[in-house]
Amino acid sequence: MLLCVCVCVCVCVCCTHTSSIPSESIHVAPPHLQRQMAEAGKKILMDQIHQLHRESEALQLELAATSDKYDQQLRKYRERKLKTKTKLHKARCVNTRT
Repeated sequence: MLLCVCVCVCVCVCCTHTSSIPSESIHVAPPHLQRQMAEAGKKILMDQIHQLHRESEALQLELAATSDKYDQQLRKYRERKLKTKTKLHKARCVNTRT
């Protein structure tokens, strides 16, 4: 809906004083203009939806890639930890026998 704010000129009844004060009078746009504006608004919103959808898909792909990378690093860390733990256990066993 298209709204306009007008300035009204008021004339005082008790004297000849006139003043310009803003009035909050509302004018409604013609129906064909309202339809055009609604269609333009709808197009803008649809474009925003498509852009946000593409951004969401990109973020999901990035999250999946980051998650895979994290899983690989965690697996490598656990393997190194187990390998180190095994080496330390063997070293303790050798040291306690001698």
